[in-house]
Amino acid sequence: MLDSEHGHKGIINGLILSAIYPNHGTLADRVDDFHEQPLTITLRTRWYNDIKNMIQILHEKHFIWGDVSPNNVLLDENENIWIVDFGGGCTEGWVEPKNKETQKGDLEGFKKMKEYLLDMD
Repeated sequence: MLDSEHGHKGIINGLILSAIYPNHGTLADRVDDFHEQPLTITLRTRWYNDIKNMIQILHEKHFIWGDVSPNNVLLDENENIWIVDFGGGCTEGWVEPKNKETQKGDLEGFKKMKEYLLDMD
């Protein structure tokens, strides 16, 4: 989703031009089922920083992720992350409906992503 400097929103339809292969599921799959492979704080921190950098780049270009959630982060075979689902909307519990499809909503969801990834309790 595109967010202009003047508050006008527009949608850009597109395709992923790079294959995420083999796709190793979502971040939610990996974090919620960590018994197969342990998750180190180093790996969690790398994911957190990668997401932070991606959101920053999107916002600098006036784009919005719009649906921040671990279900919209894919992992490749090297455990690199790929953020997906720029189609609008928001996942319940991650972004308040009033903030959906805004930079404020992205930052709200990102704050919860930090807790999700780095709160080891």
